Amino acid sequence: MAEPQPLFDYTGYLPECPTWSEAEQALYWADIMECEIHRYDIRSGEHQVLQFPEEVGCFALREKGGFIVALRSGIWLTDAHGLLRRKVCDNPSNPELARFNDGGTDRDGRFYAGPVLPRRDIQGRQRTVLAVLFRSVLQETHTAHCGRPCHLQEFRCGNPQG
Repeated sequence: MAEPQPLFDYTGYLPECPTWSEAEQALYWADIMECEIHRYDIRSGEHQVLQFPEEVGCFALREKGGFIVALRSGIWLTDAHGLLRRKVCDNPSNPELARFNDGGTDRDGRFYAGPVLPRRDIQGRQRTVLAVLFRSVLQETHTAHCGRPCHLQEFRCGNPQG
């Protein structure tokens, strides 16, 4: 059995959301606290970093290029260079207290993202960690984590009970 080998020397602050692009033969991931999305091209060994103005909780690749990205302030559509193009949903929690932490797309192309509140409030008091899952569905086709096209028919983002 082959021994696993590291792709390259990388140390992140809080890397999450690994996403493979079959078409590009590239691995993407977010570094939440560094406000970045990384791309590593397996064939060339090139490592690119896209910088964002806020923490990147999670993202998904879009078929026509770019990303759907859950930033602290809300969910955004970006171009392939990470330029914010359209805000599609505000963070349903108070963005001064809560940021998006994790999410992705399901087989039907729905993008899920969950905000999480920190363990301490502004005054430093201990609080219960709260995570709630929200769903957005866009009026376009994009590529899910599995790399297959998903056809989306509507947009929703908000309280899962309402």
